[in-house]
Amino acid sequence: MIIVYKVNNPMTDDDCLGGIISALSYFVKGELGETLTNFRTDSFQYNILKKNKIMFIGGFPRLIEEWYILQELNDIAKIFFARYPKHIFDNWDYDVSKFIGFNDVLAEL
Repeated sequence: MIIVYKVNNPMTDDDCLGGIISALSYFVKGELGETLTNFRTDSFQYNILKKNKIMFIGGFPRLIEEWYILQELNDIAKIFFARYPKHIFDNWDYDVSKFIGFNDVLAEL
């Protein structure tokens, strides 16, 4: 499930991408005992940063350095958790409409 997202050049449906990444992450963890941190296509790379059980996913052209992507994801995660503290997720009912305002924050980045 995608809570919020920022897309500069939309290429996929956000729910589809979220489902694929969640399934792939679950498979890698269950079958290999490892954590999925990234994957690539011919022209794109996707990096995954997991904090407090929330996945932050960045999709960028392969020309962009991985350190830059991870820095961006860390910055987004810090802003996200400053706005939505961990206790909000303790009894979260999976209603993503609570996070709609964060798209405005992402638009400024």
